[in-house]
Amino acid sequence: MLLPQTKEREYRFKLALRMGLPIFALLLALITHTFITNSQTLQTSFYVESLLVLVFSIYFILYLIYNGFDVKITDDVSKTFTREYLFKYLKEKLKKEQDYTLILISIDNLSDINSLYGIKNGDRVLKEVAAWIVEYLQDQKIDNFPIGHIKGGDFIIGVSGTKNEYSTVLELMLFKV
Repeated sequence: MLLPQTKEREYRFKLALRMGLPIFALLLALITHTFITNSQTLQTSFYVESLLVLVFSIYFILYLIYNGFDVKITDDVSKTFTREYLFKYLKEKLKKEQDYTLILISIDNLSDINSLYGIKNGDRVLKEVAAWIVEYLQDQKIDNFPIGHIKGGDFIIGVSGTKNEYSTVLELMLFKV
């Protein structure tokens, strides 16, 4: 599985946890209050508090759902990081790591492919090229690296280390293409 797909799943899982938190808090409050009072009848304030927590939790869940649709981590076409998320991810990586290399890979004739064979085939080329890049780098024992579709036929890859460590691998990749 690609790193962008893993990050997308992590984000959706965390979002689901945040959505369930108010419901869990409501149940915990209900059980706690019932055990503390330990009486046969519950007070009116408990019902009011429970209703307020329920209303706010439903609002919170709906807010998170609609807010979650605005965040896009993976590109629909290439299944790599989106430009916005990649820039944010790389910015954090560059702050943490001293030696970090960015690699730009470009498909020069993508506009010709789109005009001659159609946009769907151009999209398929983007997806296949991204998958091939990932497969090639993983064969070279380079794992868990961010790759993002920037625009057109341009991809950016981030790898830990200096450019001298990857120059041979990239030259071999060019020959293989």
